[in-house]
Amino acid sequence: KPCRTCFLATAWSSWWRAAVALNAVRIGTGRTHQIRVCSAHLGHPTVTDGKYTANDTFMSDSVWCRQNFLHRGRLGFQDMDGLEQEALEPLPEDL
Repeated sequence: KPCRTCFLATAWSSWWRAAVALNAVRIGTGRTHQIRVCSAHLGHPTVTDGKYTANDTFMSDSVWCRQNFLHRGRLGFQDMDGLEQEALEPLPEDL
């Protein structure tokens, strides 16, 4: 199904002999697993994604990150009264 996803690399490095990037992502549609699917399609899957990456990539990622490295730091939406709402959550220490 068509979807709209915008990625912005905000930081990058190498970690455990792999190139990694921290991306800010804005989704324009609400498809299931949209960020994970689009990341993998672009050749840059999320870290420790057992569903949308090759098994050896998943196993290599699992050595240094025990869970899928995907975090919603900001959620913005318009409420029933048309007012803009925002929820913020810092990156957890285990990520």
